[in-house]
Amino acid sequence: MARAHLAVDVELANSFLAAQSEPAVRWIAATVKGEAVCLLKTGSGAADAAAAFGELATGVPLAKDEPCFVVLAREAPGAATRKWQLVCWVPDAAAPRLKMLYSSSREDLKTSLGAGFFASAKDYCANDAADLDWAHVAAAEAG
Repeated sequence: MARAHLAVDVELANSFLAAQSEPAVRWIAATVKGEAVCLLKTGSGAADAAAAFGELATGVPLAKDEPCFVVLAREAPGAATRKWQLVCWVPDAAAPRLKMLYSSSREDLKTSLGAGFFASAKDYCANDAADLDWAHVAAAEAG
């Protein structure tokens, strides 16, 4: 697959770096603007990854026609090393060009933020509201 080679905005990179030592941050949402992946919003407070995932639809909020990336902290707050999962929200109603752009940018985003942070969890792609259920993530992880 061809790659988009989008740059990661400094604000997004700094927020991700700061989140490594800030256990309250459970997710970071990002969007593509021009030729860069930029910070959209951060979320905190959820007790675990399942609860944080459940808050994404309203917390980000996820639009029915606009894709976005969300990096989700997988372990409990206070863990010595933070592990993250990339969640790709690419709704069916999004423009085909945007779908391709987000699909081809996933690996570059993880590499830019630090691929080692994402090694323990598979990417999860959601296309509609029904996909925003933790049971689907667990099933995808199981294979």
